[in-house]
Amino acid sequence: MNAKTKTAPKTAAIPKADPKDVAAAEVAQPLTKPKREMLSIPEKFDLMSLINGEYTKRGLTDAEFASAATSQLGFTVAPATIKHYREAFGIEQVKQASAAELKARIAELEAKLQLAAQPVLPAEQA
Repeated sequence: MNAKTKTAPKTAAIPKADPKDVAAAEVAQPLTKPKREMLSIPEKFDLMSLINGEYTKRGLTDAEFASAATSQLGFTVAPATIKHYREAFGIEQVKQASAAELKARIAELEAKLQLAAQPVLPAEQA
């Protein structure tokens, strides 16, 4: 209470939320990455067995091994997942991209960027 006027201090009124706004906010996309689907226990077992038995034999990068595992196991496997389980088993990365492979990839991406940066001209009318 205010000592001079002996009245309660004024506070800003908090507007009630409009149910339509709340529903729209719930439907809005989050700013964070969507969570990936978790692997089932049998899928994890199959993937871990494949990594433990085949990773060093194949001599592939994590990304290449992820692609091979995806086609062999029938479910999507990310390179980060391969890295996670490989490190859990204490397996060193077998192959890293060579300088030539990296340069080729950079050149490919730069070419795509140049194409994307070119203005699109309207088609000539006949």
